Amino acid sequence: MNAIFALLNNTMLNQVLHELRQGHLQRCRALGLAEEDLEILQSLPPTTLSRLAHAAVPWVEIKVDTAVMRRLIEQADRDEQNERLINRALKLGASSLIMNKCFGLDHSETAMRRRLLKIEVSRGRHRV
Repeated sequence: MNAIFALLNNTMLNQVLHELRQGHLQRCRALGLAEEDLEILQSLPPTTLSRLAHAAVPWVEIKVDTAVMRRLIEQADRDEQNERLINRALKLGASSLIMNKCFGLDHSETAMRRRLLKIEVSRGRHRV
């Protein structure tokens, strides 16, 4: 477990220092660091930063945001359902115009999807 803690600590410290160098103080604050913490981190010598990064005790907390996770799962389900609907429409012979109106797919995207689904289409206009 100590190796995992050290990896988490090291990763977080590297990210915070990178954000500080880039001037993204808001991102550092969003990670839970106060302005005083940022000032302290910037003033530390490399040896102290190294000890902090490789500490055997965790100073980084990982928490699962279940509400966000559930929204992501719901979105993934909707995306999968939409993909199935697009594939079904193509298999049933929907035109590029219909695919554009219903799903916002342009002609090249529709053609690529047809090729992937191995759907043969006639070239040019239909003969009367």
